[in-house]
Amino acid sequence: MKHFEYKIIYSKRKSIALQIKDDGMLLVRAPFRTAKERIEEIISNNKLWIEKRLAILEKEKNKYKTENVDGIFYMGKLYKSQLTTSRQMYLKDDVFFVPPTFQKKDYMDFLKKEILSYTKEKASFYAHIMNVKYKDIRISKAKSYWGCYSPHNKIIRFSLYLMLCPAFVIDYVVVHELCHIVDRFHSRQFYELVETYYKDYKAAKKWLRENKHITSFLGA
Repeated sequence: MKHFEYKIIYSKRKSIALQIKDDGMLLVRAPFRTAKERIEEIISNNKLWIEKRLAILEKEKNKYKTENVDGIFYMGKLYKSQLTTSRQMYLKDDVFFVPPTFQKKDYMDFLKKEILSYTKEKASFYAHIMNVKYKDIRISKAKSYWGCYSPHNKIIRFSLYLMLCPAFVIDYVVVHELCHIVDRFHSRQFYELVETYYKDYKAAKKWLRENKHITSFLGA
């Protein structure tokens, strides 16, 4: 049998369930005291399903790999790129002009600067409407979250990768994190609050779900 790396989570459940995580890890949820031989048997019996899911996952990741894409990805759109004598990259007439020395770090620095400016403006706008307060906006290189609110210091952090998403998606994430100032949990009441200030939130969530591997555009 082909060997699959997997992680077992034991609980009081009655049956064994398999799940493929976004990082390609096979997660096995099993009842307490389930023999490893039984788990290996389940994995073997579901070999084709596992391989199919892994292939789909790899295809989704490769869709955004830089070596497979010709251009610059920005705010949900792929732009053509062109060399310039300028030391800074900039967007003009649907073309990104980049210096000859342009590297991945330059791209990430650009995204960080852009997302900081965009989210500060949007957070200020929506916070005023929602009558909520936060201390500061910070930008991270996180791939595990789009946004994160810390109640102990009232700081909102956004991933620089958020700048790869369309404007309506970024706006949703901003409103989402501002709502966490009021409600820390993803309850029904929480999403009712989100919808109060951002009606299109379901479409934004759908976009994020369907394009969750967009961070692969800047490398694995």
